[in-house]
Amino acid sequence: MTAQDVLKDLEGLVNQQEAKRYAWLRHVLLLASGSLSVLISLRSGFHTCGFPRYCIATALASLGFGILFGAFTLHGEVATAQDLVRQMKARGQQLLQNPAADILPILSSLPRRYEWSERLCYFCLVVSVISLVLYALFTN
Repeated sequence: MTAQDVLKDLEGLVNQQEAKRYAWLRHVLLLASGSLSVLISLRSGFHTCGFPRYCIATALASLGFGILFGAFTLHGEVATAQDLVRQMKARGQQLLQNPAADILPILSSLPRRYEWSERLCYFCLVVSVISLVLYALFTN
């Protein structure tokens, strides 16, 4: 197996991983958005007080923040793809100028702000689920 074969295999694995990660985030955001829509529509005309009110308010707020952080994280996927295209363009120009240049792998990692955004998205969604469970337990 040559170095080019290994690099092609690595590229394929990275592309598969990123496609699955993107699909996962997209599905989580769709579920969260749908949940937020349903909760808001069900909440109209229904007034609670005390602890259940705080639970539903926390659930709505954390769902909203989870959706925002998730959308920002998905933007990171687009930014990473743009970075890869930019690097590929530069590498192609380099190879056109010097065909004997070594073929090096092109890698792009997600910037930290997007990694933190993803963690915050999951955290907010977990808080919303816990809040909804508590709301369901304490509402008669």
